[in-house]
Amino acid sequence: MYLKLLMYLGILCLGIIIGYKDLLGKALYKYLDIAQTIAVLSLLFVMGLRMGLDREVIDSIAKIGFSAGIIAVFAVGFSMLFVYAGRKLFLESSKKKEAEGLYEKEVSGGEY
Repeated sequence: MYLKLLMYLGILCLGIIIGYKDLLGKALYKYLDIAQTIAVLSLLFVMGLRMGLDREVIDSIAKIGFSAGIIAVFAVGFSMLFVYAGRKLFLESSKKKEAEGLYEKEVSGGEY
């Protein structure tokens, strides 16, 4: 298992080095998008094939889908809640400080 992980990290590092050193040349950049799309679609197909062949996954697809839906709803809900709270906390306090600063300049006769 660790050997596979090291292999994946090695391939990733090799790709980073090749990209950083620009060893492929600019001519191949236009084909990278197509190659990446084909690779992702192939990966999705193989994953779907493996799931379809696994009887246990097919039998529990409703339970898996329900669990995934619950996780997604809570992830989106709490993300929205924290963004709202963060905006209230940080943006309103910065607007308040900015307004106080402008008021002080106005009272003291300073320029904006």
